[in-house]
Amino acid sequence: MVVAAVNNAEEKKQLEVEMENFAEVWQNIIAAIRSIFAGERDEDILCEQLTLEESIIIYAILQGIADQKNAPNTP
Repeated sequence: MVVAAVNNAEEKKQLEVEMENFAEVWQNIIAAIRSIFAGERDEDILCEQLTLEESIIIYAILQGIADQKNAPNTP
């Protein structure tokens, strides 16, 4: 969902609402996701405050964004 929301304002808006429901429990990873929305792509910066498991999620999101960016445009 995060990868899709990076370039889609409507999906981002929906995801922001859902993230608010978990903001207290998943505070650090949600902050990292919001940084991704703001344009941050440095894995070291994004994962600085995260557990190993959370870092793996952020890595997967960044990889999905990179894959989407590098995918050929097909009709």
